Amino acid sequence: MDEPLSPSRPCPQPRLWLGSVEFSAFEPRNGRMQRQVQHRAALAFGYDGQFVSGSITARGSAVARQPARERQLREVLQSFGFKLATRQSKALPESAGELYELAGDGAWLRFMQSELPRLRGEGWQIEYAENFAFDLMPVQGWYATVEDASERDWFELELGIEVDGQRLSLLPILLNLLRLNPELLRPASVARRRDDEQLIVPLPGNGAGNGRVRQVALPWGRLKPVVAALGDLYRLEGHEQKLRLATPDAPS
Repeated sequence: MDEPLSPSRPCPQPRLWLGSVEFSAFEPRNGRMQRQVQHRAALAFGYDGQFVSGSITARGSAVARQPARERQLREVLQSFGFKLATRQSKALPESAGELYELAGDGAWLRFMQSELPRLRGEGWQIEYAENFAFDLMPVQGWYATVEDASERDWFELELGIEVDGQRLSLLPILLNLLRLNPELLRPASVARRRDDEQLIVPLPGNGAGNGRVRQVALPWGRLKPVVAALGDLYRLEGHEQKLRLATPDAPS
């Protein structure tokens, strides 16, 4: 039976360590090896700088733990949809803590954007492994510029996002994504996406300086018109920063 919370003992500080691992596995449906990504969250409890996890009796730890409070912290994670991971994973080291998983990428995105800030505010320590797929940078805004050149029967359109105070054109980002995963942006695949779904997009300069993968989540509702414009693209200008499109009244 769990002990009641004791004011004489220090409360554990929850630490959530997040990681991902990419691997190839055989897919019976198409008979080929297919890329897969597995994500895990590891929960541990800090007492005076020492992190512990798992069963108190099984570990035989000398740390004076608060089992009732640890149970409450586990229940917080479970309220977000986390379940104890049933399969082994190399996403995080065994020493990271108790391993949890979510149902799918959509659940991970919701957690990162909605629930994780709450945990930070409540004093949870959050750590990311370098390979964590949902370590997202916030999009601070969107911009669009149009350069009219009607005397030459074309105009240039640039659409982009602002991240970390920097403007980034979407065109080279999406073209790079097309090269890496052409199936992802095919018209039939795009049409199946709901407008409120989000696409995780890697940004230029990944890994520069600190090894962090720079990426953002962009809503399909905003991306669909841009992807459609890519399909109607006539020419690329310069370093693929802008779309050059024919004006509606241009002669064919």
